[in-house]
Amino acid sequence: MERTERIDSVSAWEETANFEEIYEAYFDRIFRFVAYRLADRESVRDVTADIFQKVYTNFSAYDAAKGRFEVWIFSIARNTLYDYYRRQARRKWLPLENLIHILPSEERVEDRIERAEEHEHLRKIIRRQSERDQLLLSYKFAAELSNADIAALMALTPNHVGVLLHRLLKKIQREMEAYYEES
Repeated sequence: MERTERIDSVSAWEETANFEEIYEAYFDRIFRFVAYRLADRESVRDVTADIFQKVYTNFSAYDAAKGRFEVWIFSIARNTLYDYYRRQARRKWLPLENLIHILPSEERVEDRIERAEEHEHLRKIIRRQSERDQLLLSYKFAAELSNADIAALMALTPNHVGVLLHRLLKKIQREMEAYYEES
C-alpha cells in the first residue's frame, strides 16, 4: 500500500501518529503546487510551511467520511495561497517557471535561446488564461492530482475536469503552433 493511501484514514494517522509521514508523502507535490502559482522562491517556502502548519494544527478537523485526505490537504493549500494573495494584495502567476529544466551543457547557445523564447511564450499564453484555468493546470501538472480530486476541489465532475483540461490544452497547443508558424 502506498504511503498516501495509508494516510487516507484517520485510523492510519492514529496508528502512525507521525506527522513526518504526511510531510514526506506530500511535501514535493505541495511545494510544486505553490511554486506553480508564485514567482518568489522565498514566498513558496513560506506558504508551503504555512500549509503544513495548518495541516498539523487542524488534523483533528479532517473527516475521512467527507472526502479523501489528498483533497483535504490540497484544499488547505489552495486556501492558504488565497490568504497569501490577500495579504500581498496582488497576484503573481508564473505557471511554468519551476518546470523548465536546466538545459544540458553540450546544447548550443542558439538552441538554449530558442528554447527559452518558447518557454516564455508558453508562460505568456498560460498567464492569459482565466484564474480557474490556471488553477486547473496547477492542480493537474504541478500537484499531479487526479481528475476526481480536482473535481472535488473545484466543485466539478471528473468528466467536466477532463473536458476542461482537454479544451485548454488544445487551445494552448493551437497558440503554440501559431507561434511556431510565425517563427
